[in-house]
Amino acid sequence: MNGRIYKYKINPEDYPEYERRAAPAVIRQALENRIQFTSLRAFPSKQAQNKPLLGQDANITQNNNMAEMSDMEEMIDMYVRHFKLGKVLWPVYPTLFAENFDELVGLCKRNGLFMFDFWGYVPGSHSSEKSIWGEYSIPPDADRIMRETLGNHFLGYDNGEQDGRYNSYAGQFMPLSDSRRAQYKNFQKYFEKLLGAMLNHTVTLSSLTYLHYFAKEGNSIMIGAETGQALPSSPMWFSFIRGAGKQYGLLWFGNASVWNRWGYKDYSVDSKEPDTSGGYEMGRFAGTSLGLLKRLIYNHYMYNCDILGFENCWLTEKSETGAEKDEKSYVINGKRNVLTPIGEIQKGCANFVESHPDPGVMYVPLAIVSDFFSGWVPPRHLYTSDIYKVWGNLPYNNGDYQLHALFGMLFPGYENAGFYRDERGFDPNTPFGEIADVLLSDVRGEILNRYQMAVILSSVELTLELYLKLKNYVGGGGRVIIFSDTVCRYAGLSKYDPDYPEFFGMKDLCLRNDGEHIAKPSDFATGEKTALKNNYQKGTVTVILGGDGLMVEKRDFGKENKINSDISRPCFFTPEVEKLLEREFGDLRIIGVNNKNLRYCVNIFKTGENDTNEYTLYVANSRFCEEHFDIVCYKGAAINAEMLEIPSGANECEEYLPLLRETENENGAKSGKYSIKPGDCQIWRVTVIKNPIDVFPESLPETQKKPLFLKIGPCVSAKDFLLNHPTFSHNFTGVMVEAEYLDKLDEEAAKKEAHYLKLQKVGLMVDISGMINHFPDFSLIGNIPERAEESIRKITEILDKACLYGAEAAIFSSQRNAENEYTQQQGEQGLEKSFEQIEKICDERGIAMYLQNRPNSLHNSGKIKELANRYALNTAYAQAEGYDCTKDLPYASILMLSSSMSDKFGQYYAVNKPVCSSDFKNELKSCFEIASKKNIPIIMSASYDCWDEVIYDLIFLNSIF
Repeated sequence: MNGRIYKYKINPEDYPEYERRAAPAVIRQALENRIQFTSLRAFPSKQAQNKPLLGQDANITQNNNMAEMSDMEEMIDMYVRHFKLGKVLWPVYPTLFAENFDELVGLCKRNGLFMFDFWGYVPGSHSSEKSIWGEYSIPPDADRIMRETLGNHFLGYDNGEQDGRYNSYAGQFMPLSDSRRAQYKNFQKYFEKLLGAMLNHTVTLSSLTYLHYFAKEGNSIMIGAETGQALPSSPMWFSFIRGAGKQYGLLWFGNASVWNRWGYKDYSVDSKEPDTSGGYEMGRFAGTSLGLLKRLIYNHYMYNCDILGFENCWLTEKSETGAEKDEKSYVINGKRNVLTPIGEIQKGCANFVESHPDPGVMYVPLAIVSDFFSGWVPPRHLYTSDIYKVWGNLPYNNGDYQLHALFGMLFPGYENAGFYRDERGFDPNTPFGEIADVLLSDVRGEILNRYQMAVILSSVELTLELYLKLKNYVGGGGRVIIFSDTVCRYAGLSKYDPDYPEFFGMKDLCLRNDGEHIAKPSDFATGEKTALKNNYQKGTVTVILGGDGLMVEKRDFGKENKINSDISRPCFFTPEVEKLLEREFGDLRIIGVNNKNLRYCVNIFKTGENDTNEYTLYVANSRFCEEHFDIVCYKGAAINAEMLEIPSGANECEEYLPLLRETENENGAKSGKYSIKPGDCQIWRVTVIKNPIDVFPESLPETQKKPLFLKIGPCVSAKDFLLNHPTFSHNFTGVMVEAEYLDKLDEEAAKKEAHYLKLQKVGLMVDISGMINHFPDFSLIGNIPERAEESIRKITEILDKACLYGAEAAIFSSQRNAENEYTQQQGEQGLEKSFEQIEKICDERGIAMYLQNRPNSLHNSGKIKELANRYALNTAYAQAEGYDCTKDLPYASILMLSSSMSDKFGQYYAVNKPVCSSDFKNELKSCFEIASKKNIPIIMSASYDCWDEVIYDLIFLNSIF
């Protein structure tokens, strides 16, 4: 089979999310269309007397060490111009409070520098002179100065390792809900407040794998991770980072830390015995090894990170004498700052990137699709002693164990990152190369189409929407691997798509019952084959039989999670399933190395004519012995390879490898044309001839251009609805809520929810017509004056709340007349007077007032006819009155689309049923098409039982798929 590649980098400005974000995503043009490097995290300060600081919460003490910064020009000259470590300044947050902060911003502007990720915020803690880690409020003047002066060179505030901290918070929930949707909402609530404190303009520097949720929320402008420390394995982690960036349209960065679980590297302590007086190990031989730091920074380059760098320790002070400036030192105020081996590595990488600015697009042909609400994290990590938990509190399910098993195949031993002194797990070998991204189940079809193969985990809720995306994906040539338990669980989708069993190649294994196709789990579990493979149009579907493909070892498992020890592993893929997956993953390889002890990844550098293509190949050796290897071509006949020279940096330093190594006596492979030293990495430019490659066309997400709204029920929170339906914004631009909902909502709750909807750029309309019923709610005809006054007062309150949301429209209707003592003329005149008042109230709040048709109501007054110029056509009501909706539509300014029903006598009643269940569905489809051409708002106003029904209507109306 020919290789299929997607060779395009993501551009955030090509995504619909770009216009909807609360904070503008970083684009490459802002980064000067080149890879940038981080440097300089703090400035010296002049001591000052304690005094209140600008914008600081009076209840929180503030570290005053940054009252005034000194030597700013010299520090910038040393880091940026002299040593050329990087133009992205990464300051600690007290910098914001410095008295001369505006001078620093001016220096950054004049020197073309960036200010990135102000760090140090820890919710629930005081900041003080003893510790900078704590809560603070961003000074408004500092924020304004940066935005006005730096523009897109201001790269946000820090959402730094907060997803890890969240785990300690999540463990407090009592009673604990076992609903993952509920856990997601807890997570969102926590970070809504935290990111609000960061003015919803953040860089996400993750510490676990919750990247997708931050990227989706709209207030992250860039995502990434600080690898090393005691944090997760880099290749596993970046499968989430890249997946989130590609799925939601954000660039990503990579940073490597000088810390590990036990301490940090500091060249002021030269002894092999670290200084532990501060509670951590500190010294030249402490912290992350130089070899791992080097491998990580070059690996991040291959990952297409747009910002690279280390966390710290580029320089150290020495008492040497000599020139004020030379190649390795710089004197400020009589103190000589000397480049450390870490500084040498970053400087060397910057030089390498200057010579090789683009590694090409990383070749990632495999999408692993997890459920949106899964909350998956590695089975062990820094922030808990528990094992196999998601969301910080719930046990793994089968889909979670599947993902762990997949990572165990792709990155063997990845779960041990941060738990062993010899640094295993951070940089594991990669038998298939680094071929996978993790996507969540709300992925757009256009994003999925960029991958050759997609594995659908058993935890995924296979909605009609996702199923049809998979069907289109396979039809275009994609390869889906799915588990039979998922196919069985969602066999009821055949009521929407009769091709469901045929698509999965299981028509003969499905039984018809009550008009639906139902698959019996036993039919799959007892099959002799490991999987059924079905060709569908240009692609294939492979259904793994026997449920979830896992086997559970029948023995007792310990819950121990100890340093320098492995954890128990209760679930594995069966040997048959693992062999099948190995074959499938192996078929995705284009080039690689033949030594399974090594790590490698491939980037597409250049596609040429006559089946000749160029690739960039990264090879790393995390073992403590020399390894030999050959570069192999899996698709093609011959290769030419040239190694790109990486500056040696610190390879000869004694601290290049971890000081404590449990596997010192490893034996490496001795055969192979090429060799790689312990702890080293190499980058090759490989030319492959007779290399048949199919290039995917560029696949960009489409913007929802129609003003399309969905009406939600009176007891449903608008925010909750959006959180429960993560693909809402793919299909709709806003919601219509009923007046009853806003009537019951207190003002504070309305403010919070409105804030969220505004951040998500979700529009809102309010339907007040349901409460205009004369009795028991609103009466507007005036026959009982005090009741009309009270109705106007209540409507005003509802409109005040709607105004908080930035509501663009309110829908009203006429009403019936009183039964006696009031003529129709009086009723119409009273209604006209009330509508005049309401129109004024709406105008004052910037809300357009619309009048919808309504059966059995007053409708002849002048004001009512005048309001009909802003006419909302409700198709269900029109059908109930027996007239053709399409004839009224040319006069409408809003279309409210749903269907009435008829009884056995042919009598119609307006129940607002979905379009597809209507006898008038073709007429309703015509209405939808006419309204779309007019570009007037369309409100899907049926009472839908589930999201699948919404999608089914949209499909019928040709709005999607």
